[in-house]
Amino acid sequence: MSHGRGGLLVGLLGSGLLLCATAAATSGLDLQEFDAFRRLWSDMAVGIDGFLDGRRPLPPEVEPVYTGADGLDADQAYRRLVVKGTRNHAIRPWQFWRTLPDRPFLKTRIEPVPKHYDDHGRGRLLGLGFRLLRGIAPFLVVWLGALCCAPVLAWAAWELTRAGYPVAAGALAALLGLSCYWVETLALTRYAVGFYLIGLLLVVPLAAYSVLAPACSVRGLAARALLAGAGFALASTCRSSVGLVLPGLLLAVTLGAVRLQAARPRKVVLLLALTATLLLPFPAMRRAQQSDIWQPLWEGLGDFDREKGYAWSDAEALLAVRAGGGRKLWTPGSESILREAVLRDVRTDPAWYATILARRLVAVVLQTKLWPWAPRDGRSTSTSTSANEGVLDKYYGYTATADHFGLGSARLELPISLLLPPLPLLVFRAAAPRRLGWSEAGRTRARAALRVVACVAAGAIVLPVLVTTAGGQETQAFALVYLLSAALLLDVAR
Repeated sequence: MSHGRGGLLVGLLGSGLLLCATAAATSGLDLQEFDAFRRLWSDMAVGIDGFLDGRRPLPPEVEPVYTGADGLDADQAYRRLVVKGTRNHAIRPWQFWRTLPDRPFLKTRIEPVPKHYDDHGRGRLLGLGFRLLRGIAPFLVVWLGALCCAPVLAWAAWELTRAGYPVAAGALAALLGLSCYWVETLALTRYAVGFYLIGLLLVVPLAAYSVLAPACSVRGLAARALLAGAGFALASTCRSSVGLVLPGLLLAVTLGAVRLQAARPRKVVLLLALTATLLLPFPAMRRAQQSDIWQPLWEGLGDFDREKGYAWSDAEALLAVRAGGGRKLWTPGSESILREAVLRDVRTDPAWYATILARRLVAVVLQTKLWPWAPRDGRSTSTSTSANEGVLDKYYGYTATADHFGLGSARLELPISLLLPPLPLLVFRAAAPRRLGWSEAGRTRARAALRVVACVAAGAIVLPVLVTTAGGQETQAFALVYLLSAALLLDVAR
């Protein structure tokens, strides 16, 4: 079997495992229990409205109107119809393709009110999915992350296999498919953080071709840069924090450009052209979408600030806004107030800010929040020690943590000390002295593997260090560095 076909088979098997794990992890979901998940129903309303816009021709007995239903807004009215329809038609969580009759939605048509600073990409994707399925599928929102991640995982496995790392391809696909954290984050209904994982995973196939492929061509690199750029732009519309994965993609393109057979001046031109190719889809997909910046930065400082009053809490941020003369959060005025507060403290006390950045770096690289081990300590994460951390513990409780692996209810929590060693072992393999008897070819393969790992680390480190470690899911996404290191180490060691 050729490398290409083998890689495709490994990718399909890995994607299939991811989808099976998603079915097992979501089998007990009940939409009726998710009343408080604002972004779930906001995205659902956007998707339903988009689907109804394209419902032509309309049934003759339906006269759609834009009106309120018992004083409810679009999110509330559509939620009521979705929950009732799901129950009446006995749709199970794994049946993401089953749809509801759209006549009740057409008869009570309500236009959603745009939410300031919300990412609307997941809602638009839902609308596209509803159109493809020709109906409103209540559980598609749960599966959207996994369905979008599956082709990226297959692509990553294909590129690794074509580059001569088939064991790494299979190991990575298996590790991600069995990662309870990965699967549950992709299926998280509270918000679209799963698309941050997809954006980070896009670094792997691009870097695998740029660094590991026996021959790297301009055409091949440009095609992959365009494909990765399209996925990156799409994911960023669903979760704006995906934009901070960009350094990993840029590093991968740069390493590929360095390998091209061309004179140095021409390589610089090619690098600029490839970078433009990578970024080309971004402005087309992002449209005029706005994202709040200074509220997460202000609240995010609560992860390690203990002296200036920052806290990972919307309630505390609101108090700061009111103290500055504002009235409520998620407005241009609140952004301005919080921006001034953060910049003032950074300017007047740079040592305080540098200390926070350093502590974040250690927390992310060593995953210190996950050091407790339930079989030994009775808990899986360390608990908050300061009021500044606000609801940080709650965010870590939204999904299984990155040290849990298994399928469905059969899962195992590994000590975090078992996840960290593959990276330093890979470093040792790359720098091992000749007297150990290891071949130069093995060291070369290990160095190449480390460059791929470096690209993923460059994409994963920016958000938790520059914004906050308190988000939980984004901080744990750095674990992909260790899973990829373990997969590549298996291949290099053989």
